[in-house]
Amino acid sequence: MQPIQHLGAKLWLHHVSKLTKRLRQTPNARHFQFKSVLVFTVQWFRLGGRRYSLLNAALGFTKGIMKINIRNADIKDAHSIALVHVTSWAQAYDGLLPKSFIESYNIERRQKLWSNTLSDNLASVLVAEMGNEIVGFLSYRKPRGEQSNNSIELNSLYVAPGLFGCGVGSDLFDYFEKRMLNSSYTQIVLWALDTNQIALNFYLKHGFCETGLQGKERLDGTILNDLQMVKSIKA
Repeated sequence: MQPIQHLGAKLWLHHVSKLTKRLRQTPNARHFQFKSVLVFTVQWFRLGGRRYSLLNAALGFTKGIMKINIRNADIKDAHSIALVHVTSWAQAYDGLLPKSFIESYNIERRQKLWSNTLSDNLASVLVAEMGNEIVGFLSYRKPRGEQSNNSIELNSLYVAPGLFGCGVGSDLFDYFEKRMLNSSYTQIVLWALDTNQIALNFYLKHGFCETGLQGKERLDGTILNDLQMVKSIKA
């Protein structure tokens, strides 16, 4: 780590530490530990008449100090990817998926999944690092079933819970899209839960639209409806 980056990390942690004392008293706030760093869920609160999300308040000034680095994932990243996946999954789908289903995907299960994915090249995976910690990931592959040879499927994009809304997801997607622009693919497809409005808004903001295709599945007595979305990346 370069000296200025090390200084940035120290300033970041110092800033978060100071905010922690104030934010722990915020009503309805939930806090999560991500490795050695305290991060926060996306809970809205008002401070000085302004509206903030907890980690946006903590990290708002760090974008120019803490550089987000995006790279290809390696097998040694499986545990860190699993940690982001489990914590982000639990936060994003709380109240949208059966609790028993969410809790069934623990760190060990996710680590095995990503170890197999990376070792067997079942998908391409990108990770986002901040201060040498993996704070987000994106995976993509050729679509299964009857799909155009010109399509690539974005099958997962997750960010550490406290970093929701801080631009990490957008950085990952922009990096991925630029890579696809230099490929033979002409469109990106994905599936999103119809009740996951945060995800739907994110993809709409990034130029996706619904195709009209839907997929249904039943989990613990709950019927889930997935929507297919597509983005053309070449004329």
